[in-house]
Amino acid sequence: MTLRAIRHYESLGLLLPRRIGGARVYGATELRTLELLKRFKALGFTLKECRSGLQWFGQPTSGPPTASGTGLQALVELLQNRRDAVDSMLAELRVIRDAASAALATGERC
Repeated sequence: MTLRAIRHYESLGLLLPRRIGGARVYGATELRTLELLKRFKALGFTLKECRSGLQWFGQPTSGPPTASGTGLQALVELLQNRRDAVDSMLAELRVIRDAASAALATGERC
């Protein structure tokens, strides 16, 4: 994760490091938040969805709680939607792989 991303998450209130003498101090809570953010972003979550996920996991964020879906059911639905999208992508990639394999086997160009 880049320093720029960390600062961006901080500016949005998703990451709340302590400050000592103007320096940011990242403890276990902030490291856990960064781990979760990295996972959520890898799953394709929007920043709003990331905030909901952080709040569900009990990680501190600034600003009001997300109005819709901070509960477990909303998080499960997000994950199911992401899984379905990945499954669709995998199916499309299998078709492409199979066409490429067939073209290679017959010496054709794709």
